[in-house]
Amino acid sequence: MNGVADVTRVSLRRMGCRGTISSRAAYTPMASIIGLALFASGTPLPLYETYRAPWGFTPVVLTLVYATCAFGVLASLLLGGPVSDQAGRRTITLTSSGRSS
Repeated sequence: MNGVADVTRVSLRRMGCRGTISSRAAYTPMASIIGLALFASGTPLPLYETYRAPWGFTPVVLTLVYATCAFGVLASLLLGGPVSDQAGRRTITLTSSGRSS
């Protein structure tokens, strides 16, 4: 057995599950979650241009808003990686999916 399969089986046993699912069967839900998260992270970006006029944003302020969004995503990736390694990818994925909805 390989390392990923061993971890998955151990995690499922701890949760009280008897069987395991194949990597192929797990791929579709995980790809869907990641795709949904990527889609949702870019959703507010077009709204910034819409809010520019009513809020009186200058082009510099709008650029800073976009930059802040990009740095926020970068920081979450850099900080979330080590946390995911320690707590487990499944735990982090389920927690972040629950919080984003």
